Amino acid sequence: MTLPVSTTSNERFFFAFQTYKKCLRLTMTDEHLSDLLVIDVEGDEASKVDLQESIDLFADMKSRRYPLKA
Repeated sequence: MTLPVSTTSNERFFFAFQTYKKCLRLTMTDEHLSDLLVIDVEGDEASKVDLQESIDLFADMKSRRYPLKA
């Protein structure tokens, strides 16, 4: 006996992967690509995130860059 398996999420992932890979091939790191794919595949959960709260949290973080002396 076999059970049908839904491949919708896999197909959606690979479609998104191919789309992002083609569009941003030269400027994207593996970590950035991974983050974009998570947002695309988990869109329902990502849409629940309060963007203003995320922006405020990011703005309150200490600067992580150090100025270079010329």
